[in-house]
Amino acid sequence: MMGNNTSMNKKFWIGVPPWIIVGVVILLVPIFVFWTLENINKQKESMILLLLEKGVVLMPFLTRKRNTKYHPKEAGSSSSFAKTDVL
Repeated sequence: MMGNNTSMNKKFWIGVPPWIIVGVVILLVPIFVFWTLENINKQKESMILLLLEKGVVLMPFLTRKRNTKYHPKEAGSSSSFAKTDVL
C-alpha cells in the first residue's frame, strides 16, 4: 500500500513542468524576503520602544540613588537610617 502511494506521488511531480516550479519560486522568494524584512523592522522598533520605556522608568531611581547618601541614625531620628542629599 505504501509503495502505491509513493508511485502516485512520483507521477504527480513528473507531470509538473520545471518552469512552473521555477516560476513559483521566483514569485514566492521576493514576497518571503519582503515579509521577513518588514517583521525584522517591526521587531526592532518594538524593542527600541520597550527599552526607552524601561529607561524612563529606571532613570529616576538611578539618579536618586546616585545623589543620595545614607548615614547611621542621627539622635532623635525615628528610622534606623537618616537620608541626606549629596551635591
